[in-house]
Amino acid sequence: MRGIRCLLVGSLLIVAACTSEAPKQEHAAGQISPVVASSPYLCDLVPAQALRLVLQQSGALDERHSGSKSAGQCNVISGDSYLLYVGWHQEQDNWTREDVAFALKSKINAYTRRGGVTLPADLGEGMAAKLNAGLPGRPYEVSAKFLCGGKERFLTFSFAEFAEGRDAFKDMTEFMRIAQNRWAELYECDLGK
Repeated sequence: MRGIRCLLVGSLLIVAACTSEAPKQEHAAGQISPVVASSPYLCDLVPAQALRLVLQQSGALDERHSGSKSAGQCNVISGDSYLLYVGWHQEQDNWTREDVAFALKSKINAYTRRGGVTLPADLGEGMAAKLNAGLPGRPYEVSAKFLCGGKERFLTFSFAEFAEGRDAFKDMTEFMRIAQNRWAELYECDLGK
């Protein structure tokens, strides 16, 4: 009998160890867990735990960066799935305010045609939308132009499908808020100035 009990306890431990690491969507009385800033960050701007939460991902996440702190991109991948694209530009010698404005305008035109949602004014000028023809496997996009340290900055994100029950537009707005605050922290500039 003792051998059966040990086998049963051992089996339960193995099953418990093999469960998914994806964070739980609900935390109390049916409420959806909010997107919050926390380390570690993916692509320097996106909290890994929050991304796992909204996309219900438990696998290993890999980052692929290219470019510089002035202009570049980063992709977050899990296995063969592209989960997140982050692109950034800032006003500098070879990228003027007009270039930043043009980049945002082209995004806003596409988002408007697809029923996009305007971001709150404290995030600068921007919108979020679900696109039919966005990046493959990443239909949700959010883009914003904002001031930091007297220069215009442009951030754009493309997300994979959000988990059922999530408000993708609310989540994308919070990811943009967190990213802008991280930008100010990393590049030591004052937001909105």
